Amino acid sequence: MAQRKQAKRAEAQAARARPAFAAQYPPSPELDQLLAAFRAGNHAAVRAGASRLEREGENDAVRQAALDLRRRVEPHPLSVYLLLLSIALLLILVMHYLGSAR
Repeated sequence: MAQRKQAKRAEAQAARARPAFAAQYPPSPELDQLLAAFRAGNHAAVRAGASRLEREGENDAVRQAALDLRRRVEPHPLSVYLLLLSIALLLILVMHYLGSAR
């Protein structure tokens, strides 16, 4: 009876430690390590670990969870495009200012 309570308590604690989006992820120690790095803000470790887990994952569900986690830390393509567009606009404005200052 005491072991059952301890198991339920450990399971509930593990469920609380996971972010809401990861509730459906399969139980895996490697995924738990990646989720801990995600919560800590270490996105470089998440990218590296998720890429490794995608290649060497123990089953398909773990590989899919690693892929989903890696997608969550990658920048959105639109934000990259808008950043590049902003930099180009800034360069155009600086060149125009420098060209017309004479």
